[in-house]
This record gives sequence, C-alpha cells and structure tokens, in this order.
Amino acid sequence: MSIADGIQIATFRLADEWFGIDVLRVQEVMNPLPRTAVPRAPGFVTGLINVRGVIVTAISLKVRLGFPDPSYDAETHMNVIANTGDGPVCLQVDEIGDVVRTSTLSFAERPPTVSTALRDHIAGVLRLEDRLITLLDVDRLVAA
Repeated sequence: MSIADGIQIATFRLADEWFGIDVLRVQEVMNPLPRTAVPRAPGFVTGLINVRGVIVTAISLKVRLGFPDPSYDAETHMNVIANTGDGPVCLQVDEIGDVVRTSTLSFAERPPTVSTALRDHIAGVLRLEDRLITLLDVDRLVAA
C-alpha cells in the first residue's frame, strides 16, 4: 500500500485499537451474517458467508492479529467485505469508524516496536488528533 495525500482510509475498531484500510478496497459493510464452518481451516478463519450469492471467507481480525481476547459478540460485530487480489474477504471487526483522508504529514512507516503478530500485516500508522490508526495491508493480511 503506498500512501499519498488524499487517500481515504475506512476505519474500524478491534477492542480498544483503531485500524484502517484503503476505502477503495472496501466493497461494503454488513451486519453479522450466518457462517458455515470450514474444517481444517486456519484458526483465524471463522467460516464462509454468502454475500449476494458469492461465497466469502470470514476472518477474525482479532485472532489474525494476535489479540489476547479474540472473542466477538455474535450480535454486534460488523463485517467489512474487502476486495483482495484473490477476491472478496470478510473482515470481522467490533465497530465501524469514519472514513478519514490521509496526509503524508500524518503517515508514519511501520514502527519497529510493533508486535510480530501484527508487523507483517501493516503498512504504517496514521496519526490523527485524538488517536492512532494502524493501516492494514489487506493482501498480506489474508495470505495464509
């Protein structure tokens, strides 16, 4: 992901942390949907969902990013349907945030102090007035 002035970032919350992806990668945001389990799938794959006739893999971002308590409230989590090089994927998040515009002045490359579970999946950090947003690289995130 290359960051330039004017790129918009769709934000979402996992536990107490804020994350974002390029808004052009977001197909849609959906309420919780029924999932079908996938035997022998990696632990971060929570199942398959049907999005308007397309079968999409659902991924728990909390598990994928190594959160200590990766649980979701089945009634309140949200699904971000994101487009990757291999097709759409469902990213399960706690809360949807705003769309923010980046600035090269507020963007920092991937910090060296980031945990190893997260390091390979982020493109950098966006500094806002009231919080930091970790920018995720969707393609690296979904690669098994």
